[in-house]
Amino acid sequence: MSIRKYKRKLALCVAALFWAGCDSDSSSATEAIPENPGEITPLPSSSEDTAPSSSSEVEAPTSSESSDEISSSTEAVPESSSEAVSPSETESSSSETESSSSVNSEYPYTLSTFPNVHCKDSSYFHKSWCPSSKPSLKQSIADMEADMPLYGIVQPVCQDYDRTEHVYTCDNGCKYQPGAFNLLEGDTIFQQEYSNIDKKYIPIQKKIAQDSAQAEASTSYPYMLASDTTVHCKTMYKTKIAKTVPSSSCDTYSEGYYFRCKDGNNYEWEEMLRDENGLIERENPDE
Repeated sequence: MSIRKYKRKLALCVAALFWAGCDSDSSSATEAIPENPGEITPLPSSSEDTAPSSSSEVEAPTSSESSDEISSSTEAVPESSSEAVSPSETESSSSETESSSSVNSEYPYTLSTFPNVHCKDSSYFHKSWCPSSKPSLKQSIADMEADMPLYGIVQPVCQDYDRTEHVYTCDNGCKYQPGAFNLLEGDTIFQQEYSNIDKKYIPIQKKIAQDSAQAEASTSYPYMLASDTTVHCKTMYKTKIAKTVPSSSCDTYSEGYYFRCKDGNNYEWEEMLRDENGLIERENPDE
């Protein structure tokens, strides 16, 4: 190889290395300082650069999905509540509650013998018309002795005094006196009768049931049928509902009776053998 050709190749190599270095410097300068500072030059894509963008793309749907779930859950509450109770139903239920509460507040007690009858306490204060509103027994005796004339006639003494009169008034217009016969327990007024079995006052329904069971078990037939005195009878008990007086609107719940005879039939009091003193009994009622 000639020296001239060697020099030419050496010059070409040097020039190539020179231009390669210049290209590298210009590209790095171009990357470091963009031509337009106001614009952002996109970086070349690489596996390292794409990793954050891909992770941000994965997280974005998750956050949107969770926000959708929150919005849907918050929207579900008003929808379900509006579907559960409509305005008309709310108004009707509130009006029913108000009407029932007004009725209960006015007549809070129920009559045990007539559950559809409701009552209230109508107790009132009675002011005495006597000069002494509440005379004691000693004072009454002293007044009697002071007013007693020589010939032994006792002047009347005022027995009226200040007191509270207790009474239950019911929505059917009837009135009942509190006490053993009308006992208030809770919100129920129990109408009672004295039981010879329990030796105390009990609800009248229970007493009628007791007397009926006792009469059913009895083997004594002390009475006779008026149309046939060979037919022997015994007393049976039943519930009796009647007016307190014929002109009254108040019903009474009490114990009635009828007669069961050995012929298998039931009879009323008018059909039994009796006189002006009442029923006529047999001499041997247990036969």
